Amino acid sequence: MALSKSRLSQWLLPRHLSVRTFDGDGDYDEDAGELLPAPRLSVAAAQAVPVAALAGVLAREDVEAVAALAARLKRTRPDARQCNGGAWTTVYLSCGRAFQRELPALASRLVRAAKRAAADQMGLDLRGVDLRVRCVEHHEMAAGGALADECHYDSGSVLTIDVMLAAPGDDFDGGALWFPGAGGARAAGLARRGDAVVFASHRYHAVRPVEAGTRRVLIVELWEGPERGCPHRCQSATAPCVFDDVGSPAAAGPRKRFSWPPRRGAGRVHSAAE
Repeated sequence: MALSKSRLSQWLLPRHLSVRTFDGDGDYDEDAGELLPAPRLSVAAAQAVPVAALAGVLAREDVEAVAALAARLKRTRPDARQCNGGAWTTVYLSCGRAFQRELPALASRLVRAAKRAAADQMGLDLRGVDLRVRCVEHHEMAAGGALADECHYDSGSVLTIDVMLAAPGDDFDGGALWFPGAGGARAAGLARRGDAVVFASHRYHAVRPVEAGTRRVLIVELWEGPERGCPHRCQSATAPCVFDDVGSPAAAGPRKRFSWPPRRGAGRVHSAAE
């Protein structure tokens, strides 16, 4: 079911939602009650928002710069690397705001492109909404890797940008990004290296198993919280994050460790997006 722009604008309500967050010891605290911005779209409404396709957002030199940054952070910041299983790893390029500081033109270009896509292709009126970078993630998924959860979505964010860094068919086979919905799965086209899609963060999305090679993508989530430099997907939009490298008391003290995956309790926990 498609929703008109006027219909969608009725869902853009400035509210807040209490969610679970990390506690001081680095474990996932189910009772901490941190505040995240509430969804600009309900989960139900987000399923009807079109996915925007953007061809050639990144040039070859951009892809190479992202790869070099990811490789360096792997070596110098082991806390920025997360293993999601033997075939899937994530490096948080926003750790210490490295992506924003070292590739500022690329960061600004992606944010501008996402906002234009929201208005032009997705029918979302986000005028006056102050979106900032929540996290920047470099994902590598080898053969057998997949995001199989058909109810996965990026809770707490407004827009998610997914950029293909590898060459489908040459660097890897399989690994298609798709969007489960009431009318069945709809595949998203990331046909070439440098192509991107932008979607409402509360839209369900998944990744088919990689059959061969290595799939690499860049993920940027935009939210209404402050720009973060955490080595994780930040859950604190209203107070300093203890894992933030910049602008937080934690930056001056010993680095804290956090456990992953978080403990599962009531409700769905959403980890790094694909």
